[in-house]
This record gives sequence, C-alpha cells and structure tokens, in this order.
Amino acid sequence: MINQAKLPTPTQADQSANRPFLIFGESGIQLSYEELAGVIKKLEILTNSTAKNNKKTIISCILNDRMKQAVTLLACLHNDVIFNPINPELNLKEINTLLRHSDSDYLILDKPDSQIYRLDAQVIYFEDLIKNNEDTVAVDYNIHGDLLIYTSGTTGTPKGVLLSNKQIKNNVETACQFLPFRDNITTCSILPLHHSFTIISDILTALACNGSCVINPTFTAKNAALFAQNTHKYTINSFSAVPVIFETLAVLNADLSNELEFAVSGAAPLSEAIYNRYQSQYKHRLIPCYGMTEATCFITISPANQIKPGSPGQPVNIDLKIIDDQRNTLAAMQRGEIIISGDSVIQNNYFKGGDNYSSLFSDDGWLHTGDIGYLDKNGYLFITGRKKNMVIRGGEKIYLEDIEQCLLESALVNDVIALCLMVNGSHDKAVIFAVKAAPSINTETISLHVRNNLGPQHLPDKIIFVTGIPRTATGKPDRKSLDEILREAS
Repeated sequence: MINQAKLPTPTQADQSANRPFLIFGESGIQLSYEELAGVIKKLEILTNSTAKNNKKTIISCILNDRMKQAVTLLACLHNDVIFNPINPELNLKEINTLLRHSDSDYLILDKPDSQIYRLDAQVIYFEDLIKNNEDTVAVDYNIHGDLLIYTSGTTGTPKGVLLSNKQIKNNVETACQFLPFRDNITTCSILPLHHSFTIISDILTALACNGSCVINPTFTAKNAALFAQNTHKYTINSFSAVPVIFETLAVLNADLSNELEFAVSGAAPLSEAIYNRYQSQYKHRLIPCYGMTEATCFITISPANQIKPGSPGQPVNIDLKIIDDQRNTLAAMQRGEIIISGDSVIQNNYFKGGDNYSSLFSDDGWLHTGDIGYLDKNGYLFITGRKKNMVIRGGEKIYLEDIEQCLLESALVNDVIALCLMVNGSHDKAVIFAVKAAPSINTETISLHVRNNLGPQHLPDKIIFVTGIPRTATGKPDRKSLDEILREAS
C-alpha cells in the first residue's frame, strides 16, 4: 500500500500546495496541488446526492482536451466513486454501448454537445468543476476511487476492467519500488489517458514521489518535435511509451534532453532491434516491461541495471507461471501460456462479464493472459506469441473477431477469417482472408468499410482474397493451410 504520508497534499507547506503538479505541455498552463483540491471538492459537491442501493457512483467522461482528462481523472480517483474514462475518438454508437454497460450516473463533457449520448446519466460540464473554487478547503490527496477501463467490446460484449483503489495503490507502489523513480521527479504523459499504462506509470507515480507530471499531446510523429522540445523546457526525467514511439524517436533522431533518466516501454513487445537502436542514440535507460489492464498495469519490470534485450523483465509483486494445455506448471525454458495471480490482478470476471469471459479465470485465482512465453533460468520472462486472436495498436487491444463480424455483416464478403501473426517477436500483424461477394470487391473496398465502421486502428495489415476458407472437420479455420496461403501470397 502507498504510504499516505508520502503523498504530497495541499495541507503540507505552502510551497508544496502552490507548486505545480500538472503542467500542460502544449499550452504551458499549470495546475497546483491546491487548485486540484478545489476541483476535488467541487466534484464531491456536484455528485454527493446520487449513491443508490449502496452502489458506488459511476462517473464517465468524454473529454477531448488532455488537460481536462487528467484533472478529472485525479479528482475522481480521490473521491469514493468509480471513474470510467471513455476514448473520445469512439463513434456515437460505441460510446453509447459503453455508457449503457457501465450504467453511469454522471457524464462529464467538455461543453453542451449536439450528439445524443445516453442522457439518463446526469451531465456535468467540465467548466463547472473549475469555476468558483476560491474558497475551497484544502484536502489530503489519496486514492479512494476505483477505475473502470474498457479494453474492448465497443462493437460486441463490452470488456470492462474494474480496478479497486487498493489495486491501483498496490501497482503504483510496485512501480515506485522497481523502477528508478525518486522524490521530486518530473514525468511526462504522452499516451492515451483512457488506458492504465500512463495513469499508473506517469501520473500517479509522480504524485507518489512529490513530483510533477507534464501532460503532452498524445504522441504522433507530427508532434514528436514538440515532445522533444518539452523534455528540455520542463526538464523531464521519465516517460512511458509503446515500442513504435521509441522506434519513431530513434528514426527521427529527436533531440531529447540529457536530463531524462529513464523511459518505460510497455503495452507491446519491445524488439531487440528497437531497444538496441534507441539505446545507441540516447544516454537514458530504456526499461522494458510487461503488463495488462487486468493486472492494473505492471506484471514484469526489467531490473534497470540488468536488462536482457528481448525480455520485459521479471515478475514484480505478482505470481506468474507458465502452464501447458493441461494446466501443468512448466519448468524454465519451456513455452506455454502465461497465467498470473496477485493483489493487483482482477478476480473472478470482468465488470458485468457474465459467462462471456469466465473461462479466463480459474477457480484457484489465476488469470489466463492469453500470451505465450517462457521463463529463463534467472526468472526473466520472454513472450513468444499470443493465444488470443488480437493485435496491439498504440497500446490498444484490437480483437480481430470484431473485424470479422464487421465484414460478415456487410455485403462485401461471403466468408472471412482474421489471424494475428507475430514477426520475430515484435510487431503484430492482422491478416484478413476473405471470399469476395462480387468480382468488383478489392482491398480498398474492404479497408474503407473497416475504417468507416470500426476506425483506422482496426485496418488489417494484409488482405488476401481466397475462393474458400479452409476449415477443419469441426468447422474451425485450418491454421496450417492459411499459413501456407499467406506464405505463397508474401
């Protein structure tokens, strides 16, 4: 558990209360601990009347501005509520699916919106959280709220991960214990704020270390120069990112500050090639990690001074083992499925998961990650594949069954199968095998339909047209035959 006395609070010395905690990298706006206390109290006042049937109040937010997202996140986590940050880039249908599934009591928006959201949730506008807070009494900041994060299911069965305040604090404490965080550190958030990675690894760790966090725009190649400038401007010491960002920074030879002490890689496998290139160009340490929302964030962390390229490190404050298909525990260097258990891992099921995902949870408290790998003789984890049919794009899990369903519901294909492939343990590839419904159908037609209905993150890497999908006697796709088709098409 995080020691509350260690957390910086507005009731400490004035210089602590008035110094900036959040710094917004694009605008330069700063938010002190004292100003954060004002938002916390206003949120408590505005939502104090709705607890029903001993159920925690659920607050969702759809905010485009990352400053507003970060402030709302921290205010909700201090209050005894369940906070559900929704990806603002989802379409209206997807957002309403999540609002219905979460049964939200409140919905926080930027401003009055012409879109028709599920309005049986009471709307609060962000402006109301920050105005007239001059007389607010300061509060001791601590994490009392829970976090509800949807990892998939906007088009099918929603897959919500409900993380308790205890699990959040445990995982923040783990990050502070095994990563080289220090007092008064300045971190930077460049990843989407509807994911737990940057919430745990950048924002809450800064809070726990009496530090500051720079909220930069979500990273793209176009704003890489701004990120690089801000590492100098704000003397940033650490940041977290996905492997493709480290690859982009290295390719662009971005001018990063020498004050950077370390960077954390997660959300997708970090290839040895990217690691070596990045470390050859920059002096600060790149620390590979492995995690998932279902474990709050961190599962393994590489020892900062004993990194093994190709490995995301060793298990940290968590039980991890490798099993075969009969659930026998495998010895070192034997490959099987990775399963985990511990205080930071969700138990029994997903939020309102019913029977849809119950097979992922064992009766004795283990969660099946769906990832395939092995532990070496020194306890380092190596991930070699995925049991689950999904790819990871920018830290977002993209389930290929959603692409299949989207195409099957169209008039474009008569049959389709999507497979996830990994190349040398690095990038996931989404490959679509499709039977055309008409001769005029081409790859552009398929891609346009997927983009318009699911978004660009669901676009397949490769589309192969076949006369029929090879299947086994039980009706399942014949993976071996499809692999042969892929090799011939490559």
